[in-house]
Amino acid sequence: MYSLLELSNSISSVIAKNYKNSYWIKAEIAKLNYYSKTGHCYPDLVEKENGKILAQMHAIIWSTDYKVINEKFLQVTKNPLNEGMTILLRGNLSFHAVYGFSLVIADIEPSFSLGEMAKEKMDTIQRLKKELMYDKNKTLSFPILPKRIAVVSVESSKGYSDFLNILSGNEKKYHFHLSLFPAILQGDKAVNSILAQLEKIRSCAKDFDAVAIIRGGGGDIGLNCYDHYALAKMIACFPLPVITGIGHSTNETVAEMVSHTNKITPTDVAYFLIRKFSDFDEAIYSIAFLISTAAREMLGQQKNGLTENTRIFKNASFSQLSHHRLMIDNLGGRIQRESILFSRRSEQLLNQLSIGLKYKPESRIKQEFVGLGNLHTRLLLSLKQNVKESHSELIGLEHRIRLLDPSNILKRGYSISYQDGKIIRDVNSIAIGDEITTTFANGMLMSSVEKIQKKSDNE
Repeated sequence: MYSLLELSNSISSVIAKNYKNSYWIKAEIAKLNYYSKTGHCYPDLVEKENGKILAQMHAIIWSTDYKVINEKFLQVTKNPLNEGMTILLRGNLSFHAVYGFSLVIADIEPSFSLGEMAKEKMDTIQRLKKELMYDKNKTLSFPILPKRIAVVSVESSKGYSDFLNILSGNEKKYHFHLSLFPAILQGDKAVNSILAQLEKIRSCAKDFDAVAIIRGGGGDIGLNCYDHYALAKMIACFPLPVITGIGHSTNETVAEMVSHTNKITPTDVAYFLIRKFSDFDEAIYSIAFLISTAAREMLGQQKNGLTENTRIFKNASFSQLSHHRLMIDNLGGRIQRESILFSRRSEQLLNQLSIGLKYKPESRIKQEFVGLGNLHTRLLLSLKQNVKESHSELIGLEHRIRLLDPSNILKRGYSISYQDGKIIRDVNSIAIGDEITTTFANGMLMSSVEKIQKKSDNE
């Protein structure tokens, strides 16, 4: 039986005995893990074949070596040492009882500056751009209110749980209809798993407003699947806007680049969706305020216009009444003058008759007397008829004046239309799209002109 220390020492002895020299090793830097405070670097190294990770190892570059290596790398490649690069490194193997196995990097050959992961990513980007697919998903119109979301995630992941909690717990109680399409989101099987779920969503795309691919953190080594051409093409050409939130803030993947909207984490995706609703709310409130303000201003203008028109009608009515009173006074004076003249003529006739009576028989006197009586009767009837007709004409004028009052006109079912506070008298003064206000006896109506029909010259 061995103690843990004895076993560790045995492993250390074997490694020291069999790996005495330094070795040149080809590997890809999956994550650099550089710490600026200490200057040390702890890169994660991988080896892949056809996109599959075959080996993975943690390494160390001490601060003094890292400074020399990075400066050398910059001079040769014009770029700093970075993630995604395939490098040729010279390192020593060691094993420590406390810190475990380590590969200490002493040198890196800068001619291997472009790693296989970076090359695959660049090839995917260039291919999508050449095929005019790179920006295709970004050109889709994002729904104003994205309620129906198809979610590609892992049901048991913390990221998905946080996503649900934020959406369901939003302060304004916006309701989202979420449908989960579970998939493997990292590793060798991730590409086929995600593609299969996206195919399912595409078959019923009319049932959704957008797609969210969310992943709750995890190491960046498993993210190389998001640089895969087939997955990036599916996202770029997807018929719905795709939102990505795969849980990391560095080394943006091709899938994130071609998606409609990229957010760092699932919680960021949830807040993005909520913000769409709150932005819509704010826009609606702003429009409602503008409409209310405009309506108040319009009502005030129309009220002032109606008051002014009432004043104008009132003054016109008084003017008409004064005019017709003057006409009546003139008519009365004329009747009086004609009556006096008629009386004088009758008196002259009577005088003539009285003279004639001295020379005519009694029957002639009676005949003339009857004629005089008939003449007097006709005169009275004529005077009464003139007075009655004048009175009727006066009553008719007063009635017509009352009918001209705006309130009476409106009560009979008529209306008055205004544009910019002015009465519309000619159809040629308005155009399609103009806003007009129509006043009725019991209120006002605001409308927009959609069609204008003019009378032809023959109508």
